[in-house]
Amino acid sequence: MDKVVLSFIEDVNFDSARRLLSAVNTALNDGVNDLTILISSPGGQLIPGFALYNQLLGIPTRFTIHNTGSVNSIANAIFLAGKKRYATESATFLFHGTQWGCTQATELPRTQLSEILQSLIADEKRLRDIIVDKTKLSADEVAELLSSGVTKDAAFALDKGFIDEIVEFSLPAGVPIYQV
Repeated sequence: MDKVVLSFIEDVNFDSARRLLSAVNTALNDGVNDLTILISSPGGQLIPGFALYNQLLGIPTRFTIHNTGSVNSIANAIFLAGKKRYATESATFLFHGTQWGCTQATELPRTQLSEILQSLIADEKRLRDIIVDKTKLSADEVAELLSSGVTKDAAFALDKGFIDEIVEFSLPAGVPIYQV
């Protein structure tokens, strides 16, 4: 098998990250030298998102990632790990700052609140730095996107170097595709 396509239409969480990395590792262990990931994700948890980004950067083969719907929040970092990056004409990218959720009434000491805030600030800086490093966007432009909570289209992504080309996905004949 020379080429494989993986489809990741998932929230970013520890389980989905493990499934994607398992599929990637299986493909690489099987000798695949051309890997494409189709992605459409509402984003999700930061820790597995950053882990996916860092591990996908190390893929030693041709690695293409293609936004076939919406890439939101932390999924933007995952998307930027691709060596070649594409988006369909109707694809979008959502940017917003980091947030912390609490599902039930909770009392936290000031020190723990400070720890949470520092973690959120560090994660937002990490996301900003990834976007600045992998695109034509400046740190100020990314900071504005993250503070605004804004959705951008494929034309914006092309103009800012987020993608290499706007192209519809077409599965080549005989190439296996797997849903992660």
